[in-house]
Amino acid sequence: TRPDLVAVKKNRTGTNSTEVHILSGASNFQRYILQTGTALHETDDSFDFAITDWDRDTRPDLVAVKKNRTGTNSTEVHILSGASNFQRFNLQTGTALHETDDSFDFAITDWNRDGRPDLVAVKKNRTGTNSTEVHILSGANSFQRYILQTGTALHETDGTFDFSVADWNRDGRPDLVAVKKSRTGTNSTEVHILG
Repeated sequence: TRPDLVAVKKNRTGTNSTEVHILSGASNFQRYILQTGTALHETDDSFDFAITDWDRDTRPDLVAVKKNRTGTNSTEVHILSGASNFQRFNLQTGTALHETDDSFDFAITDWNRDGRPDLVAVKKNRTGTNSTEVHILSGANSFQRYILQTGTALHETDGTFDFSVADWNRDGRPDLVAVKKSRTGTNSTEVHILG
């Protein structure tokens, strides 16, 4: 199967909600599979988004990470059900992580291989370790407990970096993928993978 492309339109939408537009990978992204408003209000840069099968029903769910200006005074996770075309929430919760800002990037992966997706918080700068840090919150207890907090081999980073996770070396463990978009030594976009 070919992966599809999920585009999340945060605001200035026709539905007055955060919208999901999914393009078919099988059509080389020339055909929409779904275009819909969601149960989530219009959002802004205080939100990051990811896709995972949270409820294990084989339909991808939308994870909205609210970084700041939250009711819980923590970083919040709001998961919209893919089975309901994102019209229903599977989970809405504060986390063990304080409110965050643009110095954090987020990803979802089953870090500890317990069958439940975990929240990866990448702290790019202003860290205690003087490196880019990884903080992973356990999905098994709705992100209330850390399962890893560590510095990395990568220096502190900034907005020229984006982060994701992938099992690059196929050892069954997620690796941290750092994409350096500009101001590189190679004059090209660079990819740095940390195992």
